[in-house]
Amino acid sequence: LTSITIPNNVTSIGDEAFYRCESLTSVTIGNSVTSIGDYAFYSCKGLTSVTIGNSVTSVGSSAFSGCSKMTSITIPNSVTSIGVMAFSGCSGLTSVTLGKNLTSIGDYAFSSCNKIQEVTAYMPTPPAATTCGLNQTVCTLYVPAGYISTYSNTLWWEDFASIRAIDADYVVTFVDWDGTVLASVGVAAGEAATAPADPTREGYTFIGW
Repeated sequence: LTSITIPNNVTSIGDEAFYRCESLTSVTIGNSVTSIGDYAFYSCKGLTSVTIGNSVTSVGSSAFSGCSKMTSITIPNSVTSIGVMAFSGCSGLTSVTLGKNLTSIGDYAFSSCNKIQEVTAYMPTPPAATTCGLNQTVCTLYVPAGYISTYSNTLWWEDFASIRAIDADYVVTFVDWDGTVLASVGVAAGEAATAPADPTREGYTFIGW
């Protein structure tokens, strides 16, 4: 088996469904599938292309673990959770795109994925994450314009080496009197930046930016 298309009348992919199908190179998951089971594509070492349908809400534990030839993965907006070690050992991954409704990323979901250089996160609220396994010191994180400060002050996400705005022409930084960065906001050309709450300092009255 070298390629598989899951048809639209299928609603779920069971645990270990394609476990160690090492000649499999291409997978297209239909738009009726809502869940991908644990170890569903575990150690499919030849897999290079994966298209996840737009009804999938969960990616199971170790679902794509060991798929070492994948270079990129896009998690659609329908997905709310990524399981433990879901993409661990995907050593060829260089970029990851996360849909806007993702709320949790399991432990070690991207462990041993040391080539990832870019993570694009469309979620306005950072998902719960603690030990995802990413090497954040070499990754650039792209987030929605206006939410740089949110990610910069959220546990785990704050450790990315660089956090930038998606499709922003400028980044406006608001700095307090003592140099403290109060907010960094991505702004499109011709638009106004949204200021944070007015800063306070004893003995002084704030009159404007």
